[in-house]
Amino acid sequence: MKNRRLATLAMTLILILALAPLATAKSVTWPLAILWPASNFSTQGAMDLAKVIKERTDGSLSIEVHAGGALGFKGPEMLKVIRDGLAPIGEMLLGYVAGTEPLMDFSTMPFLVANADQAGQLGVIARPVVEKVFDKWNQKMLYWQFWPGAGLYSQKPINSLEDLKGLKIRTFNAVSTAWVKAAGGNPVSLPWGDVYMAMSTGAIDALITSTTSGADGKFWEVMKYFTRLNFTFGYSAVTVNKKSFAGLDDKQKQALLETAKEMEKIQLERSLESDKKASAKLVEHGIKVSEMSPQFQKDCAALCSPIWAEWAKKAGPDATEILKKAETLK
Repeated sequence: MKNRRLATLAMTLILILALAPLATAKSVTWPLAILWPASNFSTQGAMDLAKVIKERTDGSLSIEVHAGGALGFKGPEMLKVIRDGLAPIGEMLLGYVAGTEPLMDFSTMPFLVANADQAGQLGVIARPVVEKVFDKWNQKMLYWQFWPGAGLYSQKPINSLEDLKGLKIRTFNAVSTAWVKAAGGNPVSLPWGDVYMAMSTGAIDALITSTTSGADGKFWEVMKYFTRLNFTFGYSAVTVNKKSFAGLDDKQKQALLETAKEMEKIQLERSLESDKKASAKLVEHGIKVSEMSPQFQKDCAALCSPIWAEWAKKAGPDATEILKKAETLK
């Protein structure tokens, strides 16, 4: 009887030891805040990140993507949202938070770069100082991507600066507003959610955004033309609260960082592919897509020097350095 009790005790001890790692394994669930719909290439990247992370951590780190702004946070709030841990992880368009951190407007400087290749190189130039900004805001950048080049949706063909004069054009920040004024247009500030109705009622004649945003918004129902300005290639980033990151175990941290590095390469290709697919969708639904002429591009860029200088004055020496290095890309 005594031997049997000892054997039972030994077996119980073995089971306890075997199950100990399971009992102490850290299981974490993070909501990820993102503004864009599930069909958007940026949201697809976030969902892929979540899927791979779950697999690589055997489910101990679970990221739940809340698309379409479902968590209730607005774009300009995202630096504070992640800093304060209201969401431990999220995606933000850098231009949206530039009111708080002017340096983040680097990718919304109009005509600073002319194509996707230059946009990628601009990211390499700006990344070190952008990461410093995130660090100051208690967060770590996991990966980022640039969006397809912004163009102009309009009711009539736009082939020159003359065609812009007097048009009511929806702009998305102070920089785009300054450029539209310089080009002779009348800038209109509207929340994104009001844009479609404004187009359908004639409250605006045109707006600046990407092929992807136009396809997501079914702009063919209210606009007839899209001119590829390559006005900007706006960057967005996925960041994580530093305290939340520090709370992960080593395996979870490694999986998150490795997967984020892979996602950056995937998202570059996805951005380019998103532009192609969105352009085809616009054409399929009747929008006339056109390239801007070299002269039109030159005339548009000529309006930008005062805008760039004003940004550098506001954002400081790091912005000036970005501008200098960007000039070498052309």
